[in-house]
Formats: sequence, structure tokens, C-alpha cells
Amino acid sequence: MNWTIYQTVVIILFVVTGAINTISVKFADLEESEGIDGVTREYMHPFVQSCQMFLGMIFNLILFKILFYAFKENSVCTLQIIDMNERKKTIKK
Repeated sequence: MNWTIYQTVVIILFVVTGAINTISVKFADLEESEGIDGVTREYMHPFVQSCQMFLGMIFNLILFKILFYAFKENSVCTLQIIDMNERKKTIKK
């Protein structure tokens, strides 16, 4: 299967932004802070983490749309509809 430049760029950027999102959540899990009472506690805010991951995924969507329209303007992006039966035939040859 030959990938277009557009498909390659989108896949690489999805992997990079997804990795950044996962790493940032991991570092948030490792955070500790001292409270008003002087006791050090671990970061335990699943709602905030869920919001951060949601924003990370929204960033992926925004990035996808930017790339989609950028490549669409250059006429590089074309939609390819592949018939599964036809694909099976070409694989067997």
C-alpha cells in the first residue's frame, strides 16, 4: 500500500500528539504537593486528568482539520474508496 504524503504526515502527528498527551498525564500522576496542613499528598484528580486528555484529543482534531484543508488547497489530498472485493483480488495476484 502506497501512502500519500498527507496520510504519512497525519499518522506521524497523531502518534506524536498522542504520545505527548499520554506522557503529560503520566507526569501529572507522579506529582505531589504539600497541603495547607503541611502533609504531602499525591495528585488525585481524575476529573482534571480527563479534561486534559479531552483537550489533547481536541488538539488532534484541530490539527487534523488544519492539515486536511492545507493539503486540500494544494490538491494533494484525494479520497480513495477501495472496494474490499477488488482489494482481495489484487492481494491474491
